[in-house]
Amino acid sequence: MEVPNASALSNNLGFGALLLLVPVAFFLVMTKLHRGSYAPATAPAAAPAYSAAAGATYQEQLRSDPCDAGPCRREFYMYRAQSDFNYPMQNVNTASLAGVMWYLHNEIVQSVPRKYDVTRVMRLKVTMMNTQEWWTTHQSQFGAYVAFDMGHCTVPNCQHIWDTYGYIVGCQAPNTGVANYRADRRTMKECNVGRCHAPIWYSLPGACPQMRYDMKTPFCKQNYPGGFAFASYNETTGLGRRDDWEVTGGRTATYHVDWAGEVTLDELVGIYNYSDFMSQGYREYDKVSDQGYGTTFWNGIHNESACRWRMNRLRDLLNQKIDTKYGTTSRFPRDLPEPMCDSGASS
Repeated sequence: MEVPNASALSNNLGFGALLLLVPVAFFLVMTKLHRGSYAPATAPAAAPAYSAAAGATYQEQLRSDPCDAGPCRREFYMYRAQSDFNYPMQNVNTASLAGVMWYLHNEIVQSVPRKYDVTRVMRLKVTMMNTQEWWTTHQSQFGAYVAFDMGHCTVPNCQHIWDTYGYIVGCQAPNTGVANYRADRRTMKECNVGRCHAPIWYSLPGACPQMRYDMKTPFCKQNYPGGFAFASYNETTGLGRRDDWEVTGGRTATYHVDWAGEVTLDELVGIYNYSDFMSQGYREYDKVSDQGYGTTFWNGIHNESACRWRMNRLRDLLNQKIDTKYGTTSRFPRDLPEPMCDSGASS
């Protein structure tokens, strides 16, 4: 039997070791690529830092705001995080851009699967004008905020508010210490340091607000009509118009809502398939470590630059979708100034 020389043996061993390393390297590369497919295209850390001077100054906002002598009609965007289930935008809570990101980061994506089966963020173009009764008593544009759950108000004095002032749109600011999402403009008329650009939540009282969606009766909806200003169009008969609604500031015509685009959370975060993402043990965000596993999108809940980047990404995606669907149009401006939440009064 021929015995191989030392040189040949060394070459054979080197080639064998190389063969062993190839699948290992392939596995590492594919793992990196697979994990990277869940990450956003641009790292949040690259975003510009938030500046308190961004947008109009408080004095400029006050000078440009004609709504200091009585109820005023306003047009601005609200946002709502929601499941795939569709229902009317009445008897719901909505938020500003900063407010919906605050809600997603603190309430939704920490759970696996996502809490309340939230799958998307909708943008709503809202026209609003509250009642003279509220203004006369409280000298503010926004009313008292109330919470809704499954279409019914969960605050004990809801009906007293609406019986007294009409179906007013309410607002409030959540705890700004929880997440560092801030608006470009000042959003609070009266505020402590650090809260003047706070995220905002809104309440939109609709028909039969004292009952859940599945319990609202025709009698209840007729006698408690809510504040949504309807157009004359009748879906059953096909008669009437869709665009002749009017927000008058009357007790039952305080707001109107138009759909203005939506983005799925998977699109926002950069997740190709959420079920696959979960099955591999990944997690969008863990509060203790302040980071995600399988994605970096939500890393840094208190990082101003990262929070600003996430807000801008949502706004940009919504505008891209609207541009694709309708083209550049004045119907849905790329941005609308957020009004200040001036409701510091209770009922």
